[in-house]
Amino acid sequence: MKDKVPPLDVCHLLSKAVAELAEKYELDLIAIDARNASASLERQVANLKGALLAYKGEQVRQREECFEEQLKMKDEKELKSLKVDIHDLSDSIKDIQDDLQRLDIFATGTPSMFIYIFPPCI
Repeated sequence: MKDKVPPLDVCHLLSKAVAELAEKYELDLIAIDARNASASLERQVANLKGALLAYKGEQVRQREECFEEQLKMKDEKELKSLKVDIHDLSDSIKDIQDDLQRLDIFATGTPSMFIYIFPPCI
């Protein structure tokens, strides 16, 4: 007799994914809320999305300030350092946008988690 596989709890997985995103951005209060079983998934997603939008705004402002400094800068070493900062901020903003898209998927109730079973490589 084969053991039954327990059903996949999508809500638990989504809630865990929301908590992991909150921890990624060091949003402690939201991470605690996301682990709270009584909190609705919609509220968790909305709270995290609002915090990420605010964080993204800060990152965009910092990048704009770096662009303005770059125009005034004359020292080559400082310019290179500033370009690295701009690149890092741009990467951070891209990551935030990707995570916001993931949260949009969670908010619509369409889980984006698929389990693929691949045959073993021979």
